[in-house]
Amino acid sequence: MTEATDLPSRFSSFVCKSKRSAIWSIAAIWVVVLIYPLMQVELLMSFETWQAKKLLEYGFWHRHGAAILSPGTDTGILPNPELFNRSHHPYPIMWVYTLLYTFAGAAGGAALAMLLRLAASVLTFCALDRHFDRFSAWCGAVLVTLAPVTLHLDSEVTNATTIAAVLWPLGAYLLSREKTESPTSPLPGRFIGLSVFLAVQTDWFPLTIVPALIVLAVEWQRLSFRKLADPLKHPVAGRILVAAVLTSALFLLGVIYYEADFGGLHHHVRMEAGGTGGAHSRWWKVLGLVPLRSVMFVGLPLILGSVVGLFHRRQNRSPLVLASLVYFVCWGLSALALPQYFINETSIYAYALFPAAVLTALAIQHRQRFLPWVLIALCLPGMAEIYLYDSIPALSDTSRVIGEFIASHSVATDVVLTNLEPGRRPFKPSDTSAGRAVRVAGDRRIFFGIRTPAELDEIPQMIRQTNAPTLFVVDPACAITPELREQLQRATLVHTATLALPVAKPSLAERIRAFVFYDIMHKGKAETASGQDDSKQETLEIYRLR
Repeated sequence: MTEATDLPSRFSSFVCKSKRSAIWSIAAIWVVVLIYPLMQVELLMSFETWQAKKLLEYGFWHRHGAAILSPGTDTGILPNPELFNRSHHPYPIMWVYTLLYTFAGAAGGAALAMLLRLAASVLTFCALDRHFDRFSAWCGAVLVTLAPVTLHLDSEVTNATTIAAVLWPLGAYLLSREKTESPTSPLPGRFIGLSVFLAVQTDWFPLTIVPALIVLAVEWQRLSFRKLADPLKHPVAGRILVAAVLTSALFLLGVIYYEADFGGLHHHVRMEAGGTGGAHSRWWKVLGLVPLRSVMFVGLPLILGSVVGLFHRRQNRSPLVLASLVYFVCWGLSALALPQYFINETSIYAYALFPAAVLTALAIQHRQRFLPWVLIALCLPGMAEIYLYDSIPALSDTSRVIGEFIASHSVATDVVLTNLEPGRRPFKPSDTSAGRAVRVAGDRRIFFGIRTPAELDEIPQMIRQTNAPTLFVVDPACAITPELREQLQRATLVHTATLALPVAKPSLAERIRAFVFYDIMHKGKAETASGQDDSKQETLEIYRLR
């Protein structure tokens, strides 16, 4: 191995003169680059924070520990919350968030999540340092720290899927020996099984890492069909398999216990698998949009470094390199199976960071002169991308004003319908989270885009009970059919008010976000600029339907 002190760069010699100095420098970089994203975070928009809040309001024992309500039903107060359990994600991590929320509010869960994110960067270095020279390991960890998905906090700060990705570097660290260590290590047998079990209690996606961890545990340098039964005889690999099977069984039992609508669950899985139609076929989503989102969130430096590393894989028969290649196969198969999940979610791209860092460290170890500095420089566009994104408030002033207005003229048990629609006036096209933001600001269950009697008639089925107190908030400047207008006129007018809404021309970041959201990701259709009204006044009418 090439020692850091032999490297031509004085900078690398100084930073990597010891393992401790390398770790402290990575932690310092992590803190510096995340200052701005943390300043922009709106903790109230965090899905996990809101789930904790609602579990306390409903009562943990009353809900039998069912911490997760389906998106759109986790605001307001439902008479039948048990019918809206979101069972296809593990619950235990939400119990932890709820406990932290009880004592520290929204900041408690955010602090835990950020500590785990920091641990992922540091563990990446520690794991790589056991296989590559120190400078290459340091560069790989720094590239992970500067990756867009690492910096992307916004409403993702406490995302359970993202933080569960810490299993990758943790598992690699536990299953790797120190370069000067004796052949046996007590760590894997004691902790790797527990690590797998706990990770899958946070989210189910860490199960995709299990095959790669098995490769590391049995120390395969190449795959062989004749050795596929070896993990069953290997004590450490056996613990990984037992933990994966046990935690999967607990997860499935949770689904059976908490799920009240298996038809709806089946429809959701089909939707994530691209089986319910849409703007693109499954193959186009995987072959077109998933690579694009990989560049956006994994980052060009790690992808480029991985490609270069592939050309040097024969020069390093480390089980870690093979495990990384195995994981990319598992990750790709997951994208083929659940293309819509990879299009809608950002968190799963965090799982590609560590194996990409392994291949990148391999490339840097063989091309140290220019490659590391080129890759680090290429991080700047990705950082600018995320900083631009984070500069747009997740909870906009318009959403806050409208949400607070609805809250002041309703109660938490009301179902609120409206012809307002995110992406259309009075919201900016870039205000893609306006629906969620209005619900959060008002703490009400709100259905947007109701413009015809037929859409109104679907509401009882959507709320799964027919006698809920219901309000309709009408913006006369937004489209509504004459038939629905006539139906509302027969209802009771509760209140009419003219709201003063903030108006400003879209910034560069807002225009980019709208373009990506609507034109690239095809998540709806924004109203054209000519259809926008720059008036600062918005009149809203509230009708009581029942």
